[in-house]
Amino acid sequence: FLLADCLVERLAELWIDAEQEDAFAAKEEAAEEGEVVPNPRTLGVQSEFASQDIMTAKRLVCLALQKAVQVCLSTEDQYGLQNAVIYFWNLHLSLFRSKLYSFVTDEVEAFLKMSLDTMTKVEEKAKAPSVASPGALDGKLKANIIGAVGLVSEAKGNVPAALEVVNKGAADASISVYARRKLSELAGRLSVMQAPGKSNEPPKL
Repeated sequence: FLLADCLVERLAELWIDAEQEDAFAAKEEAAEEGEVVPNPRTLGVQSEFASQDIMTAKRLVCLALQKAVQVCLSTEDQYGLQNAVIYFWNLHLSLFRSKLYSFVTDEVEAFLKMSLDTMTKVEEKAKAPSVASPGALDGKLKANIIGAVGLVSEAKGNVPAALEVVNKGAADASISVYARRKLSELAGRLSVMQAPGKSNEPPKL
């Protein structure tokens, strides 16, 4: 976490050169309504205007948090895992709020998938619930990660993979009905995209 903090502070001090800044401003002005031109410094997104130093800092933030998740898996630390994923989510909030899924870096996609896989493994290994080991991770957080994994896969053109992960999430009883309803709605939309006119019915809640 400390390393990720330091990298974020470093990123705040970096910016693009004057030529790239002019090109970035010009693309923003020429953008059509609804078109998004990500800020080069936004965490977790690709930008044609970002310098190598900026992109390296973004990648290292994800890699540092991946190491934290790996440690949590090896120690079966549920609270540590939740903290790592929440920290990642908050750092990349601009990405999720602005729905910049088509610009997501490979490192962010890998972190999302690894986090979901790790959350599942930690829950399966959990002993009887206790103060130190609640037995189930925060359902809303898990639903957010599942939705993000699905939306990133969709943005990259892999609708079947997106539908598979979202359908599983919509059927996960450890997630609240409200959160699963959102996943079910997403599953329905993805199903229509995969087979227009022949959508698979999303899981019933």
